[in-house]
Amino acid sequence: MIGIYLQGGGAKGSYQAGVIYALHEMGVKFDVVTGTSIGAINGYFIYTGQYEALKKMWIDVDASELSYVREDDNIIENVVLIDQLRALESISNELNAFYVNYVEVIKCELLQSYDNLVNLSKDEALLRIKYSSLLPKPKGIKLDRESLASYDSKYMFERFKEELIHGEYNDMSLDGGILNNHFLEPFEFEKVDKLILVPFQPDYRVPDYIKEHYKEEQVIVIDPIEKFLPMDTLRFEPTFCKHQFWQGYRRAKEKWKARG
Repeated sequence: MIGIYLQGGGAKGSYQAGVIYALHEMGVKFDVVTGTSIGAINGYFIYTGQYEALKKMWIDVDASELSYVREDDNIIENVVLIDQLRALESISNELNAFYVNYVEVIKCELLQSYDNLVNLSKDEALLRIKYSSLLPKPKGIKLDRESLASYDSKYMFERFKEELIHGEYNDMSLDGGILNNHFLEPFEFEKVDKLILVPFQPDYRVPDYIKEHYKEEQVIVIDPIEKFLPMDTLRFEPTFCKHQFWQGYRRAKEKWKARG
C-alpha cells in the first residue's frame, strides 16, 4: 500500500507532475492520494490512470490557455484545467481512496471540508476539485499580464481575510489551501506501508502527528532543491513549467532509489 500527498501551489504543480510521472515510470502503484488545489488536479490524473496526459499538459504548456483565468466578482477560476480533467477517460481506477480538501465559508467563518472522490460521480468529483482550486480575489485586484507576473498569494490571502469578516464570501466553497495546504490527516486512518510527500518547500519537515503513525523509513519526502517564489503560483509559462517538471522527475528518481 502506497500513499501520496500532493500540496497546492498553482504552476508549481509542474514540479509535482514530474515527481508523479517518474514514480509511475518506475512502477510505483498508488493506493491512496490526498490533494489540495493543483495537487487535487494532478491527483485526478493518477485517479484516471492518465499519466501520459499529465506529462503532456505540463511539458507542452499552452501559456495562452493555462494562464487564462476567469475573473468573477470575488474569485479566480482556471476553467481550462477543469475542462482538461473533464475530457479525461478513466484508463485505470484502482485507487482505494482519493481525498480532496476545500474550504466552506459559513457565517464569515472558514471550515475545512473534504471528500473521498472514489465515492462520487465524475461530475461531483470534478466539482470538489474545482472548489479546492478556486482562489479568492479581493476587490480592486486586477489580473492583467503585469499583475500576474508579480502575483503574491500571501498578500492576496491577507486581503481576503479582511473581506471575509464582512461576509463577502459567505456560502461559497474555496481553495483548500486557505486553511490547510498540508492535507495529510487522511493518512492517520488510511494507513499505508509507504507514504510519499510532495511539498513545495525545500527541507520540508514531516509533521509530528505523521511521525506518531509512521516510522521514519516509511516516509519519503520528495521536496524541491530550488526555492519557489510567491509569484510562481500563477507562472504558467512553458519554460518555467517544463523546467520544473524535469526537476521533479529527476528528484523523484534520486529519492526513490535512495529510499525505495
